[in-house]
Amino acid sequence: MGRVTAAPKAPTIYDAVPYRTLARPATHPDRMAVLGRIFGLDCPHPNAARVLEVGCGNGSNIIPMALSLPGSEFLGIDLATTAVQQGAERAAAAGVTNVRLEVGDIAELGAEIGEFDYVIAHGVFSWVPDHVREALLALIRRQMRPNGVAFISYNALPGDQIRSVVRQMLKVHTAGIEPATKKLAAARAFLDLLARAPDSAADIYGPLLRSEIGKVILSSDDTLFHDDLSEYNEPYYVSDFMAKAGRHGLQFLAETPFHTMSAGGLPDEMVQLLREMAAKDIVLKEQYLDYFRCRGFRQTLLCHREAVLSRAVTIERMRQFGYAGDVPRAEEPDGRPGVVAFKHANGSAIRTDNPMTIGALDAMRAAAPRSVPFEDLAKAAGADDEAAQQALAGSLFQMFGAGLIEPRLHEPRVATVVSERPRATPWAAVGAIPEGIATLYHEMADISDAARTLLALADGTRTVPEIARAAAMPEGEAREGLEALARLALLVG
Repeated sequence: MGRVTAAPKAPTIYDAVPYRTLARPATHPDRMAVLGRIFGLDCPHPNAARVLEVGCGNGSNIIPMALSLPGSEFLGIDLATTAVQQGAERAAAAGVTNVRLEVGDIAELGAEIGEFDYVIAHGVFSWVPDHVREALLALIRRQMRPNGVAFISYNALPGDQIRSVVRQMLKVHTAGIEPATKKLAAARAFLDLLARAPDSAADIYGPLLRSEIGKVILSSDDTLFHDDLSEYNEPYYVSDFMAKAGRHGLQFLAETPFHTMSAGGLPDEMVQLLREMAAKDIVLKEQYLDYFRCRGFRQTLLCHREAVLSRAVTIERMRQFGYAGDVPRAEEPDGRPGVVAFKHANGSAIRTDNPMTIGALDAMRAAAPRSVPFEDLAKAAGADDEAAQQALAGSLFQMFGAGLIEPRLHEPRVATVVSERPRATPWAAVGAIPEGIATLYHEMADISDAARTLLALADGTRTVPEIARAAAMPEGEAREGLEALARLALLVG
């Protein structure tokens, strides 16, 4: 596995301008399975599944998944021969044997690829012609097993409306300009010109447009070329997207990350309206949430129409997960007796005087980066009886919805302490890019040059003193650096 198994196609624009492929946390089968099981879908365990990614690029999303889920089988499909070949070489170099990369066209894929429990299509749907979108939805319906989950990302309305205006300007201005390098140069020169356009009195369009132009200016060449200069880039209202999916026998499961389904921070009247809508039609609720938040991008999970879902969360479902959350207590205490403030690095925060919630968060932080099984968490939180555990389950669900913690079904082989001869993940040697490195929990970790040196030296053959000497740094500093890498889930247990 890890090899190209189809004849090369004609060169594509993705061969001419390679598109950066990163680890996308929301696409990981564990995260998809958790949301499926929370809402009553009996999804296969993520470490005993078949996973398909269409538009896999050079495999930088699917290969580290395969590494962390050795019991599952992965297939990646992409049109760009160059990217697929590079990915196959990197998978082989990392020793990942449960992934296969193939050159292929979504519109031509048939039953020969087999059935899958999880299907991933990140950065595909909005950026292909409509017949390919239809082919993708038909593929999911046909090849996804009954309890499977599919992930599709797409540009969303109303938030993408102004960006669409910028894209149209760029497409008109750069029409007919070849090759890609000249097209990119012309686009950047025009963006600089647009950014200098003066405001008119009481103009609300100008500031909005310039804000979006500023984002495009800061984007990388591959993003500018494949997103904003793309021949195809179709945003969707979620209601229209789901109508399209529904015609293929698919229904809405959830949005991921899960906290994006939350109405937290909105006025009470909006929250009440959303609750009423959710009780009738979850898609309508999501549509209005997009109106209120002006969302411009969605990562939607789909399942088969025949699947019976239950939005009422139960303790039985919550018991099956481990829970992870590296959420420190806030440096500034709340000031009220018994109230403790916690703040996540992503900005999510909570203030609580509930001893069970406090105990659970402290226990999760102590175990980080690993998760804590529900039963162990209940003991740490002092939830000794059924009623207390019911309350704990509700609290965990609320914290998950707030983006503070993460339920898991699978724990990869993560080293929580630095061993005598520490070993970095096999992906560290071949998967590190300027943007960072994928961890065993499928997060992108931004690490320093010194940390990259330690990762390269931690190959399982050297002791910590030997690593320190080779890195030309004090042993204490090397050990601290390795401990930090372990906390980032970059060392193998």
